[in-house]
Amino acid sequence: WIGWSTVRGAQEFHQRNTELSRLALVANKTENAALITGADGLIEWVNEGFTRITGQPAEDAMGKAPGAFLTGPLQNLQGIQKIREAVTSQRPLTVEMLCAHKRGHRYWLALNLTPVFDGENHLTNFVGVASDITGRKRAEEELSRQSRRNELFLNAAGDGIFGLDVQGAITFVNPTAAQLTAWKAEELVGKPVSSILYQLRVNQVSGPQDDLFTGAAFIDGTVLIGDTDEFRRKDGTPFPV
Repeated sequence: WIGWSTVRGAQEFHQRNTELSRLALVANKTENAALITGADGLIEWVNEGFTRITGQPAEDAMGKAPGAFLTGPLQNLQGIQKIREAVTSQRPLTVEMLCAHKRGHRYWLALNLTPVFDGENHLTNFVGVASDITGRKRAEEELSRQSRRNELFLNAAGDGIFGLDVQGAITFVNPTAAQLTAWKAEELVGKPVSSILYQLRVNQVSGPQDDLFTGAAFIDGTVLIGDTDEFRRKDGTPFPV
């Protein structure tokens, strides 16, 4: 019995040791940054990915609060405060922070912190996994700049401009278009284009004339230019376009 217990214990130890080795391999070779803090929220361990992303050696991170350490001289107070609140309330957290690399350049980090509790439900650690999202943030910022430029152009245009989805519902109305139709822009959004079209036609297309212009555009997917015809104001009165 003693011999069997010893063998079984050795097997269980070997199995646990193998699992721990695999976990350590994953933690150190992943491209993401991984860290473990104590219950007080101070860093106790970081992986190689942490050093690759932040430029900070593991020994420099030990005993530091992750928020202030990662943001460095930028002192992202909002991100730091969110981490402090998560540690105090012992709850999980996902936060995106602008951080400072050890070499001086800035980068964006998405950090997930998860509390770890023992069998008696006492907080023992936080486990953090972070990824560099600088590329995504730059793409979002560029898209935002382009959208802002387009918005400025459309709002400044002297012509009425409407945007439609493929079902023919109005998605965008610039100020000039709203003024011409006597609608508020927000009132027109979501309405069918027939709310403003009155007799707009494309001469080269045969068939019924009701909303023929938009029907042809949706079917062919081509740029169409209609003759001068009529739109309809909010009160139903037509006007030439």
